[in-house]
Amino acid sequence: EDLELLQFLASHVSTLIENARLYMSEVERQNRLQTYMQHQQDLVKQTIEDESFVGISNYLSHMMNCSVIMVDRFLHMTSHKMIEQDEDRIESVMNSITRNKNEILNSRQAEQWFMLEDQSEFGLWKISSGGDVLGYLGLVIPEERMDVVLRMSLNHALNVCAVQFIKQKLVLDVREQVRDSF
Repeated sequence: EDLELLQFLASHVSTLIENARLYMSEVERQNRLQTYMQHQQDLVKQTIEDESFVGISNYLSHMMNCSVIMVDRFLHMTSHKMIEQDEDRIESVMNSITRNKNEILNSRQAEQWFMLEDQSEFGLWKISSGGDVLGYLGLVIPEERMDVVLRMSLNHALNVCAVQFIKQKLVLDVREQVRDSF
Protein backbone atom coordinates (compact mmCIF):
# COMPACT_ATOMS: atom_id res chain seq x y z
CA GLU A 1 0.00 0.00 0.00
CA ASP A 2 2.84 2.37 0.85
CA LEU A 3 4.52 1.65 -2.46
CA GLU A 4 1.30 2.36 -4.38
CA LEU A 5 0.79 5.58 -2.44
CA LEU A 6 4.38 6.61 -3.10
CA GLN A 7 4.04 5.88 -6.84
CA PHE A 8 0.79 7.86 -6.95
CA LEU A 9 2.39 10.82 -5.17
CA ALA A 10 5.49 10.62 -7.37
CA SER A 11 3.44 10.73 -10.57
CA HIS A 12 1.31 13.57 -9.19
CA VAL A 13 4.33 15.60 -8.08
CA SER A 14 6.16 14.99 -11.37
CA THR A 15 3.09 16.28 -13.25
CA LEU A 16 3.04 19.39 -11.05
CA ILE A 17 6.75 19.99 -11.63
CA GLU A 18 6.33 19.58 -15.41
CA ASN A 19 3.38 21.99 -15.41
CA ALA A 20 5.42 24.55 -13.47
CA ARG A 21 8.31 24.15 -15.92
CA LEU A 22 5.99 24.60 -18.91
CA TYR A 23 4.38 27.64 -17.30
CA MET A 24 7.75 29.27 -16.62
CA SER A 25 8.86 28.49 -20.16
CA GLU A 26 5.74 30.14 -21.56
CA VAL A 27 6.20 33.22 -19.34
CA GLU A 28 9.81 33.49 -20.49
CA ARG A 29 8.79 33.15 -24.14
CA GLN A 30 6.09 35.79 -23.71
CA ASN A 31 8.54 38.22 -22.08
CA ARG A 32 11.01 37.59 -24.88
CA LEU A 33 8.35 38.28 -27.48
CA GLN A 34 7.39 41.55 -25.76
CA THR A 35 11.04 42.58 -25.72
CA TYR A 36 11.39 41.83 -29.44
CA MET A 37 8.21 43.79 -30.22
CA GLN A 38 9.75 46.80 -28.47
CA HIS A 39 12.94 46.26 -30.46
CA GLN A 40 10.89 46.23 -33.67
CA GLN A 41 9.41 49.63 -32.88
CA ASP A 42 12.87 50.98 -32.14
CA LEU A 43 14.14 49.51 -35.42
CA VAL A 44 11.49 51.38 -37.39
CA LYS A 45 12.58 54.59 -35.63
CA GLN A 46 16.13 53.97 -36.93
CA THR A 47 14.92 54.36 -40.52
CA ILE A 48 13.49 57.76 -39.67
CA GLU A 49 16.51 58.99 -37.73
CA ASP A 50 19.24 57.67 -40.03
CA GLU A 51 19.49 57.82 -43.82
CA SER A 52 22.12 55.08 -44.06
CA PHE A 53 22.12 51.44 -43.02
CA VAL A 54 24.66 51.96 -40.24
CA GLY A 55 22.04 52.64 -37.57
CA ILE A 56 19.97 49.65 -38.66
CA SER A 57 23.03 47.36 -38.66
CA ASN A 58 24.09 48.56 -35.22
CA TYR A 59 20.61 48.12 -33.80
CA LEU A 60 20.10 44.67 -35.36
CA SER A 61 23.46 43.53 -34.03
CA HIS A 62 22.53 44.69 -30.55
CA MET A 63 19.02 43.24 -30.76
CA MET A 64 20.03 39.80 -32.06
CA ASN A 65 23.40 39.67 -30.29
CA CYS A 66 25.29 38.72 -33.44
CA SER A 67 27.32 40.32 -36.20
CA VAL A 68 25.36 41.93 -39.04
CA ILE A 69 26.50 42.54 -42.62
CA MET A 70 24.35 44.33 -45.18
CA VAL A 71 25.15 44.23 -48.89
CA ASP A 72 23.36 45.73 -51.87
CA ARG A 73 21.93 43.70 -54.75
CA PHE A 74 25.37 43.63 -56.40
CA LEU A 75 26.86 42.20 -53.17
CA HIS A 76 28.81 45.36 -52.29
CA MET A 77 28.88 46.05 -48.57
CA THR A 78 26.62 48.88 -47.46
CA SER A 79 27.19 48.51 -43.74
CA HIS A 80 28.23 46.11 -41.05
CA LYS A 81 28.42 45.80 -37.29
CA MET A 82 30.62 43.08 -35.88
CA ILE A 83 30.31 42.02 -32.28
CA GLU A 84 33.51 41.84 -30.27
CA GLN A 85 34.27 38.14 -30.78
CA ASP A 86 33.57 38.37 -34.55
CA GLU A 87 35.68 41.44 -35.38
CA ASP A 88 38.22 39.39 -37.33
CA ARG A 89 35.52 37.57 -39.35
CA ILE A 90 34.43 40.43 -41.64
CA GLU A 91 37.02 39.48 -44.24
CA SER A 92 35.98 35.83 -44.04
CA VAL A 93 32.32 36.79 -44.52
CA MET A 94 33.06 38.98 -47.55
CA ASN A 95 35.30 36.23 -49.02
CA SER A 96 32.46 33.75 -48.59
CA ILE A 97 30.03 36.12 -50.31
CA THR A 98 32.48 36.67 -53.18
CA ARG A 99 33.18 32.93 -53.48
CA ASN A 100 29.47 32.10 -53.62
CA LYS A 101 28.41 35.11 -55.69
CA ASN A 102 26.77 33.16 -58.53
CA GLU A 103 24.95 30.87 -56.12
CA ILE A 104 23.66 33.85 -54.11
CA LEU A 105 22.53 35.88 -57.12
CA ASN A 106 20.85 32.95 -58.90
CA SER A 107 19.20 31.34 -55.89
CA ARG A 108 15.44 31.47 -55.56
CA GLN A 109 15.63 30.80 -51.85
CA ALA A 110 15.17 33.73 -49.50
CA GLU A 111 17.60 32.21 -46.95
CA GLN A 112 21.03 30.71 -47.57
CA TRP A 113 23.62 29.35 -45.14
CA PHE A 114 27.38 29.28 -45.60
CA MET A 115 30.30 27.98 -43.57
CA LEU A 116 33.08 30.48 -42.88
CA GLU A 117 36.77 29.62 -42.87
CA ASP A 118 36.79 29.20 -39.07
CA GLN A 119 33.80 26.78 -39.29
CA SER A 120 31.29 29.33 -37.94
CA GLU A 121 27.97 29.70 -39.72
CA PHE A 122 26.77 32.67 -41.72
CA GLY A 123 23.16 33.17 -42.87
CA LEU A 124 22.21 35.43 -45.77
CA TRP A 125 18.64 36.62 -46.41
CA LYS A 126 17.27 38.44 -49.43
CA ILE A 127 15.85 41.89 -48.88
CA SER A 128 13.17 42.21 -51.52
CA SER A 129 10.16 44.27 -52.44
CA GLY A 130 7.65 43.50 -55.14
CA GLY A 131 9.74 40.62 -56.45
CA ASP A 132 12.86 42.78 -56.86
CA VAL A 133 15.94 41.97 -54.82
CA LEU A 134 17.15 45.18 -53.16
CA GLY A 135 19.98 43.72 -51.11
CA TYR A 136 20.96 41.05 -48.62
CA LEU A 137 21.16 40.88 -44.85
CA GLY A 138 23.79 38.58 -43.36
CA LEU A 139 24.08 37.33 -39.79
CA VAL A 140 27.02 35.49 -38.27
CA ILE A 141 24.94 33.18 -36.11
CA PRO A 142 24.54 29.41 -35.74
CA GLU A 143 21.51 28.18 -37.67
CA GLU A 144 20.19 26.24 -34.67
CA ARG A 145 19.93 29.53 -32.73
CA MET A 146 17.32 30.77 -35.21
CA ASP A 147 14.14 30.01 -33.27
CA VAL A 148 10.61 31.22 -34.05
CA VAL A 149 10.92 34.54 -32.22
CA LEU A 150 14.26 35.35 -33.82
CA ARG A 151 12.92 34.46 -37.28
CA MET A 152 9.88 36.70 -36.72
CA SER A 153 12.19 39.52 -35.71
CA LEU A 154 14.38 38.87 -38.72
CA ASN A 155 11.40 38.97 -41.09
CA HIS A 156 10.37 42.32 -39.67
CA ALA A 157 13.94 43.58 -39.94
CA LEU A 158 14.03 42.51 -43.61
CA ASN A 159 10.90 44.58 -44.23
CA VAL A 160 12.46 47.57 -42.47
CA CYS A 161 15.62 47.17 -44.58
CA ALA A 162 13.50 47.01 -47.75
CA VAL A 163 11.84 50.28 -46.74
CA GLN A 164 15.28 51.81 -46.17
CA PHE A 165 16.52 50.65 -49.61
CA ILE A 166 13.38 52.09 -51.24
CA LYS A 167 13.80 55.32 -49.28
CA GLN A 168 17.40 55.66 -50.48
CA LYS A 169 16.35 55.01 -54.06
CA LEU A 170 13.66 57.69 -53.85
CA VAL A 171 16.14 60.19 -52.42
CA LEU A 172 18.58 59.44 -55.25
CA ASP A 173 15.80 59.78 -57.85
CA VAL A 174 14.71 63.14 -56.42
CA ARG A 175 18.30 64.41 -56.38
CA GLU A 176 18.69 63.29 -59.99
CA GLN A 177 15.49 65.11 -60.98
CA VAL A 178 16.58 68.28 -59.21
CA ARG A 179 19.98 68.11 -60.88
CA ASP A 180 18.34 67.57 -64.30
CA SER A 181 16.00 70.52 -63.76
CA PHE A 182 19.00 72.81 -63.29
